[in-house]
Amino acid sequence: MEVAQAGRAIVSTPVARGLRGLERSYPFMQASQSSHFASCRPPSLARSAVLRAILRSLSQEEGRCLMSTEENKALVRREYELGVNPKNFSVRDEVLSSTFVAHFPGHPPIQGIDAFRQFTAAFFTAFPDLTTTIEDLMAEGDKVAVRQTWRGTHTTDFLHIPPTGKQVTFTSIEIYRVSGGKLAEEWVEIDMLGLLQQLGAK
Repeated sequence: MEVAQAGRAIVSTPVARGLRGLERSYPFMQASQSSHFASCRPPSLARSAVLRAILRSLSQEEGRCLMSTEENKALVRREYELGVNPKNFSVRDEVLSSTFVAHFPGHPPIQGIDAFRQFTAAFFTAFPDLTTTIEDLMAEGDKVAVRQTWRGTHTTDFLHIPPTGKQVTFTSIEIYRVSGGKLAEEWVEIDMLGLLQQLGAK
């Protein structure tokens, strides 16, 4: 069982779990209750099969990692394309963690979905037709970064600025952390200066 033992030493934990599955599939890989792996002597052909299985497990694990980042990106797309743009904010209850935390510059952390909804309501009240276009969407590990362009019409007071009727365009960059299949944390950088200048602020 030298090959399988070496495989366990060099592969990641998920692949090691795959090896345990192989032990159940290949009887020669299972040790007796008294001798464990030390007494197993698989034939050379069987050892080749173990090596091939290790390589397959590595390949499958890489594929799962790639799929995971795609799933994380899909969460962010869902928040904006199915939630924000059509103003179907109930989507947030599905994509945001119950312990969601948002970080905006110059503001204490916003904790919880309801607090986040109240904070962002100022934008959607002042710019009721506000929509966003995702320009870039990148993911690595448990993080997703999105660069967006926002467009809307200023129809009610915003930060003590009376309605101007102006159409505005501004950009933002958000970085999300994904945990448990949901968006758990967000860091926001928004071109607030550019937005206020378009509204005539001085």
